[in-house]
Amino acid sequence: MKPYIIVNPIAGSVGNLNARLKQLRPLNAKEVRVTHRAGEAETLARRAVRAGCDYVIAAGGDGTLNEVINGIATPNPPRGIRVGIVPLGTANDFARSIGLMGDIDATIDTLQAKTSARIDLVRMTGERTRYFVNASSGGFSGVVDEKLTPEIKSTWGPLAYLRSAAAALPELHAYRTTVTFDDTERLVIDLYNVIVANGRFVACGLPIAPLADPGDGLLDAVLIPKRSAAEMALLAAEMLLGKHLSTDAVTFRRAKKISVRSHPNRFQNSSSRVRLCRQQAVNTKIIDMDELAERAKKLRAAGKRLVVTNGCFDFLHVGHVRYLQAARALGDALAVGLNGDRSVSELKGIGRPINTERDRAEVLAALECVDLITIFPEPRATQFIAASMPAVYVKGGDYSSETLNAEERAILEKIGAEIRIIPFEKGYSTSLLLEKLRKAGR
Repeated sequence: MKPYIIVNPIAGSVGNLNARLKQLRPLNAKEVRVTHRAGEAETLARRAVRAGCDYVIAAGGDGTLNEVINGIATPNPPRGIRVGIVPLGTANDFARSIGLMGDIDATIDTLQAKTSARIDLVRMTGERTRYFVNASSGGFSGVVDEKLTPEIKSTWGPLAYLRSAAAALPELHAYRTTVTFDDTERLVIDLYNVIVANGRFVACGLPIAPLADPGDGLLDAVLIPKRSAAEMALLAAEMLLGKHLSTDAVTFRRAKKISVRSHPNRFQNSSSRVRLCRQQAVNTKIIDMDELAERAKKLRAAGKRLVVTNGCFDFLHVGHVRYLQAARALGDALAVGLNGDRSVSELKGIGRPINTERDRAEVLAALECVDLITIFPEPRATQFIAASMPAVYVKGGDYSSETLNAEERAILEKIGAEIRIIPFEKGYSTSLLLEKLRKAGR
């Protein structure tokens, strides 16, 4: 049983990547893959399991681990898969919970011994199903996380949460929330924050659920009701010491199943937590090719019309926005295939793209009319079209059905997709905007 190792090169404590890769050699891996963008660890883990691998190691931080967990568990958790951790992040909160915070070489010795223990895998359902092993939170945590930069984590360590919470106090907002435990007890309360924990630590070592056991089959829920700013500041200090569960400032429960609903509905599912941040709603739209195929299949099964389009969208302007709005109006959901950086350079030439593929994806995801975004590395959208199998395929006004790429047109005809051409808005183009900027800079 040789492991498949997924390494995040920008995890907080990786340092010299070549030195870290050399350090991992004793694990005698079947394959070692280094990620290049957010979300790639999930894709790699999914492919590894589908190829028959039963031992996957996440070398990175909590985010890397969460991507690997979701790659393995989505769409359905398989049996008999082992997951290892080489904690190379800034926080490594789940590794703290299971006692893997020592020397990396000692951790590698543990992984070589293939010593394992069963832990709970938590399923989180909403607009999409996600999984986590450490913690999921909603409300005030979203605001604090925005303040909790990697620099603050590195400098302040366990005090980072306290510092960031103090900075977030002026932005406190409570939400009327209904929380149900095991379909029996039901609480309706104005909450600043909800934390559902399987592990003990969050936010770089904050003991949010000091009594949690990752393998006991129970979730620890910490509810923080609306309080004054002074009370919240005191509570943050008590959290740092792990003394908050014994105070009246929080409500604590344990359950196998927890339902959280808020009004207004501001709790958004993310890769590792339920949060209020608008940014998290954006990020959940950006999916890989495998998940695109799954989501498209579900839309078709529900009788929904999926519309797709593709392009570089390097320098988003009002022409793009109107084009995408018009495309979305042709069906029930709009998926955008986004050319990766390398293919944009091939198509557009030297100096392009202006914005990275991840930045372009996040800007697109912020548009209400866009439901899904998938980045593809090839110059042509053939694989994107094959994965999405759309009811309607849309291109801009400089194309016609006859001038579409032959491979793209062939796959569209094979799946019976309707081809629609939407005229471009006159006077708007990325090239024109870039030329204006060049002239202005002379």
